Amino acid sequence: MDQNNDSVIMDKNINQNNLKTLKIATKNIRGITKIIKQIDWLKFCEYKDLDIIGLTETWAKDEN
Repeated sequence: MDQNNDSVIMDKNINQNNLKTLKIATKNIRGITKIIKQIDWLKFCEYKDLDIIGLTETWAKDEN
């Protein structure tokens, strides 16, 4: 019995040590039509070594 319990605990420790944190970013791309802004965004994503990148486009209007 003890051997089985020990192996389960060992497996848990191995799995916990292999966990990786996901790096996620989102960007509202409205107004990113200029090529320099696109290049800056891509460089930022590469520099941060992002795993998931979400792109959105918001067309909200100001109401006065």
